[in-house]
Amino acid sequence: MAAFPEKNYGLRSKMWILPNGAVVGLDGEWHYRWILAHKNRVAEFGLDTTTLPDEEGPVRIAALKRGFFRVSYETRSSNLIFEGLENKFEKGITDGIFMIVMENMNALNEIKVTLFNEDVTEIKSNRSAPLFTLPTADAKLAAVEDVVGKLS
Repeated sequence: MAAFPEKNYGLRSKMWILPNGAVVGLDGEWHYRWILAHKNRVAEFGLDTTTLPDEEGPVRIAALKRGFFRVSYETRSSNLIFEGLENKFEKGITDGIFMIVMENMNALNEIKVTLFNEDVTEIKSNRSAPLFTLPTADAKLAAVEDVVGKLS
């Protein structure tokens, strides 16, 4: 299972799944600002932030290329969105996805997983699953397994 640095928590509008599968919830912080603010922690995964501009696009792409998965929760639609690289979609990442979904299953309308090529220039896989309309936790979990299984 993925390592979670924080105790049980609810959905955050922004989260990262680190390359080792750990989930980090961002409290009101932009994804790219968290990366830039935690240079020592992200350096553990080979992400050098010293040459990155203080801009969302370049930081996002650099993080995705190093195996970070960006997680966004859209509060209005209750959709949970995961994005990362197809060649970095491994067990630790899928464990992180399942843990986030399992902790928050009843609050989710839909999950979406988008995987890019290694240059983050092309979508290689894009799958989603509606959860809100499914009657049981088992049915919801099966839908998530279907999405994640077809991507890996």
